[in-house]
Amino acid sequence: MTKHLSLEVFIHIVAFPFFSAFAAAAASEEAISLFEWKATLRTRNNSVLSTWTLPSSKTSPCSTWYGVSCNSFGSVTRLNLSVSNVNGTLSRFPFSSLLNLTHINFAINGFYANIPAQIGNLSKLIYLDLSSNQLSGKIPQEIGKLTKLEVLHLVENQLNVEQLALQKFKFFRGPHIQCMSGTRCNPNKTNKQTTSHDKWAQNAILRYSHH
Repeated sequence: MTKHLSLEVFIHIVAFPFFSAFAAAAASEEAISLFEWKATLRTRNNSVLSTWTLPSSKTSPCSTWYGVSCNSFGSVTRLNLSVSNVNGTLSRFPFSSLLNLTHINFAINGFYANIPAQIGNLSKLIYLDLSSNQLSGKIPQEIGKLTKLEVLHLVENQLNVEQLALQKFKFFRGPHIQCMSGTRCNPNKTNKQTTSHDKWAQNAILRYSHH
């Protein structure tokens, strides 16, 4: 027992510095990727993202960056820039560098253009709110890869759902999908190719909440 315990302590002592260094490097990469994305954005209130800096002594965004939350390992898990007068696109958002994200709230801003297909890389995402922006184009099928997603808000954009293949979004179906004002919801209408429920879901998918 004593030898076993001593071995565990030894492994912990030896491995901890390497793990800490790896975690610090990952946090630094996340900070740099967010900082580079910030450079593509415009804000009416310059103070909102003024905390997104890269001082030489500290590159972790966890403690001082506005709207950024991290887990115990220093990895970014939440981004909340709602109602921040941020203008820009998601085309250069660092999806591949922020794989631990669980929550994104960019509601009520000036984001425009399309939602990149790379959003499907965020496999841990639980909450996604992109409502009340100026996003356009098709909703990417890759959102269907976000199997942990519980809340999706896309209302009040100019998104096109006409060609959305609902079979890619099976987990969106059910009583928690809501018709919202501004979408052409008609649950009683049927057509030869689409059931009334599918047509209703296609229009209502702009807002989804699963419990």
